[in-house]
Amino acid sequence: MADLPKRDWGGRVCRSPCWATVQWNCVHLDDLLGNMTPMEFILRFTFTHPDMDTNIVGTINPAHLQDNLHALRQGALPPDLYTEAKRRPAAVGLVPKEVA
Repeated sequence: MADLPKRDWGGRVCRSPCWATVQWNCVHLDDLLGNMTPMEFILRFTFTHPDMDTNIVGTINPAHLQDNLHALRQGALPPDLYTEAKRRPAAVGLVPKEVA
């Protein structure tokens, strides 16, 4: 398995989503959920991303698998919602940059 590139996320360098909850709350993504769960939102966000070819999601829970499939059947996020979901992290400097 290839080593993940290191990214600088607002001063914190890491290779995993260890900071995801803090960042989610920092940019108030809950405001964008509407009737979606956070998992549905994230799945649909990554599905919408033009540079994302694969989204690997693992679960041992059949109900979670069904929820994930249902989320993806909803299709991509609406363009205005996707744009806002990308704008919020960027507005507070949470834009990944390659680091050496």
